[in-house]
Amino acid sequence: MTSILLIVTTVLLFGTTLWISRRPLGAALLVPILWLVTIPVESLALAGKLGIEGTARDNMYVAISIANVAFAGFQLFAAFGGVTTLQSRVQVWATAGRGATHEDSGTVRYWFGGLLVIAVGLAVLHWALMPGIPLVQLLQGTDANQLQVARENSAKLLAAPTLLKYAFTWNSRILLPILFTTAILYRWRWTAVLVGAFGLLYIISPLERLPAVLFVLGPFAAIAIRDGKRIWSPLVVIGVVVSLLPALALTEAIQYEVRPAPVSTAVKPPTPTPSPTPNTSPLSPGDFTGLPLPIAAALDLILRRIGEGPTDVTYEWFVVFPAHHPFLNGSGWEPWHVLSPGYQTPANIVGLWAYYGKPGYDLTSLSAYGSFIADGWAEFGMAGVVIAALLLLGLILVLELMRGLGNQPFTLACYVTPVVLVAVVAPQAGLPAMVLSLGVWLAPLLGLGYILTEGRIRSVRGLRLAERPTPP
Repeated sequence: MTSILLIVTTVLLFGTTLWISRRPLGAALLVPILWLVTIPVESLALAGKLGIEGTARDNMYVAISIANVAFAGFQLFAAFGGVTTLQSRVQVWATAGRGATHEDSGTVRYWFGGLLVIAVGLAVLHWALMPGIPLVQLLQGTDANQLQVARENSAKLLAAPTLLKYAFTWNSRILLPILFTTAILYRWRWTAVLVGAFGLLYIISPLERLPAVLFVLGPFAAIAIRDGKRIWSPLVVIGVVVSLLPALALTEAIQYEVRPAPVSTAVKPPTPTPSPTPNTSPLSPGDFTGLPLPIAAALDLILRRIGEGPTDVTYEWFVVFPAHHPFLNGSGWEPWHVLSPGYQTPANIVGLWAYYGKPGYDLTSLSAYGSFIADGWAEFGMAGVVIAALLLLGLILVLELMRGLGNQPFTLACYVTPVVLVAVVAPQAGLPAMVLSLGVWLAPLLGLGYILTEGRIRSVRGLRLAERPTPP
């Protein structure tokens, strides 16, 4: 019965997505379409391979159906002009009292320069705090276990205050992508080259693939939205292909450079939570061994990490909660609780239960990040799924309203960057992770701050020009 429900709601979402795809690209299309191909379709197509069964399957299928209906409803709201009406009101407010209708080039240079100093400073500080830069260790031929430890020590286990570690994440997911996109939209060629090279080097230095995809994809999406392109336009297709190249190169380099970890006879430390017996999850980094390296790397990235990975992890959340761990009752959505010392995240609970001990997953800091419906389920069950879906729609609406701030390249970059981020990570992150941990909250504030200061800076510059003595 739940399979029929999932099929019906997936067909519904497919229909509304196909209908709205005739419109220019935007958040109302981008977020649901990536959700559609990543979670509902994969859940139906790979149910047998991933071992999706029993009560956990039924609960997950109902949760996915709720999300499908929510996305379809939002698309209908957008298609019938609801979002456009609200954007117009924001635009009226944003342009009221600003005087000139054209953008003041001095304002954007102040903002760009200030943010560039902050972004570069955070990147250099992050490198300085890393015990070892994983990218450098990869090129030196470090074995698999040491490289895994280095990656953890550069991120979750970095010896730094929690808020500073968040700032490093905000820098790679929000600040640097906004700067890179802004430079491209303004056609500042050398600035774009320098920011792009520095930003990509910093982002891949912890060997993270997804941030590299987002960094490269952002400018393509911004140009497509600025020019009113549709999602199937050649520009968007080329952008998707090009954005996968850094992640693909990183995957291939890891498979080529990393030496197998030495076999240890030491007994592994016990995990903080029980482990399943047996572990039926088929995911393993070595699934494509024996194939030519470029082909194996491409299959690992596209089929395992992007394809079945989010679905499998989401299913494991429904397995763990509440059968093996009680619902969290909102504690995972309380920032003061999450930031407290010794707090074990739900992603760590699921990661240890589902994946610890499999090849490539040997650290107790392992985390398995599930989709927004999995996050809601872990908190309040099906009620949490409904709450999570409504909150995500609210976030998408806020992002859509940012289009009303104007068509300036900087505000467009502040809109596109979080839209691409939310669209890509919704199948593998909860709302708190999107908004707080990944820094989505920062982009609307930057766009709003730019609009509010633009008129003030223009007025100050006008007064200075007026005070200059008139030549005789």
